[in-house]
Amino acid sequence: RVALLSESRVEWTLTDAGAIFAGAIDVPIYPTLTPPQVRYILNDSGASALFLANHEKFLELKDVLGECPAVKHVIFFDPHDVTSQEGLTLAQLEEQGRELEQREPGYIARVAGQIQPEDLATIIYTSGTTGEPKGVMLTHSNLVSNLIDSSGHLSFGEHDIALSVLPLSHVFERQAMYMYLHRGMAVYFAESLQTVGPNLREVHPTVLVGV
Repeated sequence: RVALLSESRVEWTLTDAGAIFAGAIDVPIYPTLTPPQVRYILNDSGASALFLANHEKFLELKDVLGECPAVKHVIFFDPHDVTSQEGLTLAQLEEQGRELEQREPGYIARVAGQIQPEDLATIIYTSGTTGEPKGVMLTHSNLVSNLIDSSGHLSFGEHDIALSVLPLSHVFERQAMYMYLHRGMAVYFAESLQTVGPNLREVHPTVLVGV
């Protein structure tokens, strides 16, 4: 299990895609959750790796992470202020991946080829308004069937541009992202509804697909 705790950004989608191709099971966590809520999801899912947006979020969660024995690796999207004792940066992890591919050519393709449609792809937690959050288990087949169905009813193409507003932790936005990439669209991320204009980061889908 690989937990993802970050606002929507390019690295979120890259990590999600990497987990899917590696056969790992990713666990999206809303960045607005409190540390005790994050601790519950980490322990309930059995996540062994946690991807975080930045060092600031790590400091916020540092105490509860000590109560999550399954978490063995912390990976940071933003390398600022991160020490080797605290974890790896995404860039360092990517470099390890390149070294692995050099040692074992074709490794990534072989691992991806072993994934079956009914293999578990992700665990998405409910809001917990009626008790403790429940982990909803979705298979690769679940994700692909939704992609095929949604894409078949909407005539998007590579000349279209999408604005990603909902958090990628939300399965609706995540499925929409799969459709954007499948259709070859360009995607903009909105950092907040109040600052949509000056706070857009452009992502060209070929970059994501290529990874």
